[in-house]
Amino acid sequence: MVQIDRLNETLLHGVNDFNKRAWCFPDSPEFLNWFFRDSPNTTVLVAHEQGRWLSVLGVFDRTYLIGGEPVICGETYAWQTADECRGRGIGIKVIKAMIDLGRPLVALGGSPDTLSFMPRLGFETVAQAPALNLLLSPRAIGAQAGVAGLSGPKAVLARLGLTLLAPVMRPTAPAWSAIRNVPLPVLDQETLDMPSLPGFQALYEQAFFEWLMMVPARPGSFLPFRFQRDGELVGWAFARVAEEGPGELVGRILELKFAPQTTAADQKAMAAAVVQALAGFGVIIVRALATCAATNGALRALRFIARTKLPAMVQPAGRTLASEPIRCSMLRADGALLPLSARA
Repeated sequence: MVQIDRLNETLLHGVNDFNKRAWCFPDSPEFLNWFFRDSPNTTVLVAHEQGRWLSVLGVFDRTYLIGGEPVICGETYAWQTADECRGRGIGIKVIKAMIDLGRPLVALGGSPDTLSFMPRLGFETVAQAPALNLLLSPRAIGAQAGVAGLSGPKAVLARLGLTLLAPVMRPTAPAWSAIRNVPLPVLDQETLDMPSLPGFQALYEQAFFEWLMMVPARPGSFLPFRFQRDGELVGWAFARVAEEGPGELVGRILELKFAPQTTAADQKAMAAAVVQALAGFGVIIVRALATCAATNGALRALRFIARTKLPAMVQPAGRTLASEPIRCSMLRADGALLPLSARA
């Protein structure tokens, strides 16, 4: 008989077998324990038969601002069902059990199958997150432009042109900006408590970043930044550099927060400083995913291009969502880890 229970020490023994059957996470016990047992403020529900996992869903319990009021919401992550159980509705039963706990749930993107039935579970699409990309190397620009399919003199001229174009595509922080970019070892609570632009968004705790940066799989390097002007905190950012394919070093802007008093020029300067820092590691592309109009405006001003969009969805648990800007980012739940490093 299928049971749905909260993850406990007994059920944790089944995670390695389920990982081999359903996931491609690193199979080290250290990673799986870190991901499930050690993660702060999480709720994990497991559908199982006598301890053998059939489906699982986790949520990060995080405070969100809804209409300016703090509300505990669950950010969905690690939602997976074993292949042999598909078609039995077990994954849906797990998320229904999570919904029954009575907290609003926040999701960003998902598989086509997931996105098709989530509205039937009461999820509302509240915003779209454009997947923004900035190509920084001739190889990446050439792949995007279709140069790989050329041959002969055309290919030589195209690659030469792209080699000359690449430095132009790399933004630099404007010299006139008085905003100072301060790299940090970890995002401290003082920085995280900075008042941000108003809207539906997560509030973060330092413990989350301390846990994240201790990941045993080492999916690249995490880069926390704090932005100051005349000693005043005006923004912060969190980024990652990782090899996401053989020889494919990718920079990801996971979160970019602006203080209310910042202008569009200020926001562009902060975004440029993050891109410049990522470019210094030799990344071939910088990626970002967010619903925040201010963040996307700053990135588009730096020539980021959107190819696709992913929906941000909320199961409001009976609450009426305010008509306000939606500010979800890649830092939601396990977005900071996925995709994991190719060497994980």
